[in-house]
Amino acid sequence: MYYVDKSQYIPTMEATGYFLFLNRPRRFGKSVFLSMLAAYYDIERQDKFDELFDSLWIQQHPTEEKGQYQVMYLDF
Repeated sequence: MYYVDKSQYIPTMEATGYFLFLNRPRRFGKSVFLSMLAAYYDIERQDKFDELFDSLWIQQHPTEEKGQYQVMYLDF
């Protein structure tokens, strides 16, 4: 297994707008990407930022909205 770092897209998504639609085929990492976003923006995981995002692009380039929201994650 391997992980593709897509954290460099976070600043682009923040600049784009509030309503985004992730339209990708099956097995393209949509759920993993959303889990990464939930961990990045969640205020309760703010103290674990360096541990969770170690060696990822976003660790060296955090945005102002990092760890600023209460995140509710639903898995259907």
